[in-house]
Parts: sequence; C-alpha cells; structure tokens
Amino acid sequence: MRYKYSFLTKTICLSILGTLFSILKSNAQDTLPTRYVGYRLQLIDFEQVKKSGNQIKLKCTVVNTGRFSVKLDGKSLPKIPLVLDADALSLKTLNLENQAEVICKQARLQKVNLEPGGMIPRFTIHFVLKEKNKIEPTPTSKRTTENNDAALTNPKSPAPVVSTPISVAITPVTPKTPPASVEMTEIAKDTSDFVDDRLTCADLTLEDLKVLSLTKKNMELEFTIVNKGVGEAPLFGTKKGKEDNIAIQFYLSSSPRLTRGALPLEGIYLTQGLETTKGKLAAGGRYRQKVKINIEKANQFSKVLILYTDNFDVLRECDETNNEAHIIPDWRFDK
Repeated sequence: MRYKYSFLTKTICLSILGTLFSILKSNAQDTLPTRYVGYRLQLIDFEQVKKSGNQIKLKCTVVNTGRFSVKLDGKSLPKIPLVLDADALSLKTLNLENQAEVICKQARLQKVNLEPGGMIPRFTIHFVLKEKNKIEPTPTSKRTTENNDAALTNPKSPAPVVSTPISVAITPVTPKTPPASVEMTEIAKDTSDFVDDRLTCADLTLEDLKVLSLTKKNMELEFTIVNKGVGEAPLFGTKKGKEDNIAIQFYLSSSPRLTRGALPLEGIYLTQGLETTKGKLAAGGRYRQKVKINIEKANQFSKVLILYTDNFDVLRECDETNNEAHIIPDWRFDK
C-alpha cells in the first residue's frame, strides 16, 4: 500500500512540474525579444473598427516579409522564432502607437498561413487597451484600513505609501534617429568642444535621388550628397582602410520612414571622387554618386527605397536627424 501511495505521489509531482515548465516556457517565448532569422510578419494599414471601454477591435493587413513560410495554429504561441512588427505610422494615426506590444502579442495567437510575400487583408485583432503608468489596486487588509483611518484623523501618523508599477509599451523604433528637437548642446560631447563643433561641424543630407535603370535583380541609382554644414566633411575618412569612410545603407520599406521592419539590402563605402580636395566635401559642396544595388528582396509590400548616410556615425554633424531620404521607384522592370 505504501508503495502505491509513493508511486501515485511521484506521478502527481511530475505532472505538476511538467505543467509549470510549459507555462514558464510559454511566458518566456512571449516576452523575450526575437532575433530575425527568416520568419517575420508585418502588420500594416490599421483601421479601428470598434471600441467599447478599454476593449478595441482592429482590422489590418498582415504581410509575410520574411524568407520562410509562417504557419500559426491560432491555439498556442508560435514555436518558430517569429519577428512580428506593427507599422508605427499607421498606429500613430489612431493614437495607438504605445499599444504595439499588446497588438503584436494578440496577433501571435491568431491563425495565419502565409508564404513569403503573401498577405491577409482585413485581419482582425481584439485586444484590451494597455494604459501607461496605470496604478494597480493593491489588496487592503483590515489592519491597513485602520492605519489609513488613523492617518486621516491623526496628522502625526505617516500617510500610507502607494506602490505604482510602471507599464512600458514597446514600439517600433527608427534606427539611429534622435528626436527632431535635438539641440546643438546634445551633439557636443562636453562644454570644452561645443564651440569648436558649432563652428566647424559638417551636415550631410541626401538629395536628387534618381533611378537610372531597373531589372528584377538590380537597380542603378544616382543621388547627391550635400554638405549643409559650416565645416568640411572627410567623405573618405582619415585612415588607409575603409572603416572610417562615409557609408550609405539601402533599405526597402512599406513606408517612407525607416522603421525596425525595413528590409536591409546592401551598403556601400564612398571611395571615389573629390581628388582635388583629398576626399573632403566643403561646406555647401555637392557630391554626385552612381551605384548598382541588388533588389531581389523587393516585393509588392515593400516598395519604398530608403537611403541612410553615415550609417556608422563616423562623422559628427550639426544635425544628426536628416541623414535619411527615400524614393518610390516605378517597379516596371526593364527586363
């Protein structure tokens, strides 16, 4: 009899431990950040259908912008390392940009079966609005109630302290783009070099983007780098190698702004031209460049080509927020 009870107890304990392990595994999969390894869904074109209290119903378009098929059963969290991005600009029009994390979590529990480049229009997501800095009610014992009453009637009694947990909403972040209101003092490292930076800083921008030719594999593009600062910009760096040359990175995106969901293409280092000035672009100077890039990753949902200059921040500029430019090519291929 003792053996039977011992065996039964061991079986129950193992079952409970297995259940706890499954719960912890699901929570970890739901909260830990996922690195992109080929599985990615993007949520775009959000539309608010209904709102009742803090419950919201949205419609959106789901696009598979990854390299592999994505299949979600709608019953449990995905077993694949899935990156799921919500278009920040689309959510901002609905004042829901701080709800991206909640929306993506709900989308992971929906039924999806998409090949690379495939889409699901009018995709429905229900979620409960997550309030920022919401104060959660704490359980109040009889003794705590008495202490609170004493604090109200006796001024010498200390007031009760309320603990306020802070809810942090994760939203898609534009890479390396500081706020538009950046002051010059934020760029300077310290007070001693602030005056020198202000008098000598360069400021690179991208202008006059033009597609010269376009095939299913490659695009020939021409663009101009303009120095709008007050100092010269060493485009080719000061070292023998390319590591401190100015770099240009290319992306494909569904919107004109660079977001985390953008598809990186390839990048180039500036290495040719400006021989008379030893690679330095003077204040007010213009530098025309022609490049050929591979665009085989292009699809019908990522039609915006974005260029980002000084991708590795090797040059301190007067304004670090204007290094980005975009063009929407005519995707009718020459061949």
